[in-house]
Amino acid sequence: MNTNRLAKQLFGIVVPLTGCVLLLASLRRMFYISHLWTTGSPGLNLWNVVGLFLFPSLGVYCVGAGLRLLNPQLIKKPRFGWGRIVIGLFMLYVQVGSELHFAPDGPVPTFKPSNPTQATSMKITGIAFCLIFIYVIYRGIRAGFTRPEPLAVVHEPQIARPNH
Repeated sequence: MNTNRLAKQLFGIVVPLTGCVLLLASLRRMFYISHLWTTGSPGLNLWNVVGLFLFPSLGVYCVGAGLRLLNPQLIKKPRFGWGRIVIGLFMLYVQVGSELHFAPDGPVPTFKPSNPTQATSMKITGIAFCLIFIYVIYRGIRAGFTRPEPLAVVHEPQIARPNH
């Protein structure tokens, strides 16, 4: 067995397990759904509801991609670029949550600007990341509507060479 195939199989075991952990965490979160509406902030409520749909979709994608790595004949390649769409949506979700300060202050320190220059550069960087993630989502959606063109075989004309 070559190392490339072995690495794909090992990665094909880790990715579905990660997806299962995400699905179990999402299932646990759905059982405690009553905390969604206790915040009083409509923006935070919307952020929580989007998270309820985004985390299971990321888990399902991880399980499908891992099974496809283990056995490519088991699951066919999807038409759309679901990996780009789901990862782009997830990163956009995280960026919006970070920008609107939905993450509570806890033991993990968060970055906060100490002067106006840092605040401006953090805003510009956040906007740039959001635009990049939107472009990644666009590329995933566009992949479903464009068909790859078959490779055309180009025959070069053969020039008759005189034998000397």
